[in-house]
Amino acid sequence: MSNLYQLTNNYETVLNMLYDEDADEQMILDTLETIEGEIEDKADNYAKIIKELEAKQSARKEEAKRLTESAKVFENRVKALKSNLFNSMKATGKTKFATDLFSFNIAKNGGKQPLTIDGEVPEEYTKAVIENDTDKIRQALENGETAESLQISEETLKEIQGLQKQLEENVDVNDLQSIGNDIYDLQRSIIKSKVASQMNVKPEDITLKSYYEASDGSEIESIKIAGEYKSEDILILEDKLPKEVENYISSIVNTQRQMGKVENGEFNKGKIIKEYKEALEESSEFAAGDLKIETKKGDGILNTKKVTKMTYTQTKQKDLQEKESQEQDEER
Repeated sequence: MSNLYQLTNNYETVLNMLYDEDADEQMILDTLETIEGEIEDKADNYAKIIKELEAKQSARKEEAKRLTESAKVFENRVKALKSNLFNSMKATGKTKFATDLFSFNIAKNGGKQPLTIDGEVPEEYTKAVIENDTDKIRQALENGETAESLQISEETLKEIQGLQKQLEENVDVNDLQSIGNDIYDLQRSIIKSKVASQMNVKPEDITLKSYYEASDGSEIESIKIAGEYKSEDILILEDKLPKEVENYISSIVNTQRQMGKVENGEFNKGKIIKEYKEALEESSEFAAGDLKIETKKGDGILNTKKVTKMTYTQTKQKDLQEKESQEQDEER
């Protein structure tokens, strides 16, 4: 990892404290006060931490929005089921009765809860199911996409599933480094495969770059595609990268940062596993999207390609249905 990315040890400690939502605010401030150094160094480290937390904040807001929308869907389905049961009970004239598990009652005067259901399903008959709602690859495949159309390999799909399973098991501390390496390689493989497919080059010809701009502390991402000669290299700068691609490269850098913590022995196992899981979720989501790159021949003797536009879109069920309907119309 470039030194431009790394926080000094003291500020790394502060960042870990800031990650802990239960950490005492005054203790964080006190720790910051004890760190000595030039104002320029202080500003650089503050900027790095701020950018890191802003990225987390944005991700959490998006996740909160998704969960709120998901909760609303289930709320409406519960209302529909209760309404259906209410009408069935009224139709049969059985407005109050009990079974081995529950008791049911329709209030005579209606109210906010015209139908009440009391009782709990015994624990031995229940199974908590935690779905990985961010597994966009699985959803895309179920909706008709293929590994080829997603510009990734079958091996990548299997690797994501394997790593997700590993992190759900009791992970040994000694395994964290190798798992981190696998996730890091996977993340790079996904974006390199997509870019290589569009540019008709080999994945190994692609280099991902990310660094902090010293002047303002901003994070800069870029992609370099090696040509046959150095003069033929193609550099895709940040102004051509979609926000999703920028964020994904930042996610790769964050994985590298977590690996550094594990290697140095300065980490919290639970937090590292959480970061690794988030990295896999982001990888799954990014892999399920469609990356397009538009190019034109450059000026000069070499006519080196120039990237004019790069776009990234997440394939949705509606889009696939419209595409399928259009194909059926064409066949007719």
